[in-house]
Amino acid sequence: MSKTPDIDPDIAFNHVRRMLADISPNFCFIVLDEDGDLFYDYTNHRVGKMLMMEAIEDLNSEVEEFDWEDLLDDDDDD
Repeated sequence: MSKTPDIDPDIAFNHVRRMLADISPNFCFIVLDEDGDLFYDYTNHRVGKMLMMEAIEDLNSEVEEFDWEDLLDDDDDD
């Protein structure tokens, strides 16, 4: 099993913030590290609250039926 390189979490989170800001003015991200510590950030309180509430609602919703075979394409090497 490969070990994750020692990276300063603040540097990594700042990198994530910059990448997300490049694609959207409103974002929220949540990270759970290997030690079980939770970190989250958002562009502003209202946006963060709304996006987290939307995520919870989506997680609690019923999953539509789908065909696993469509997801597992043998011709795809990825």
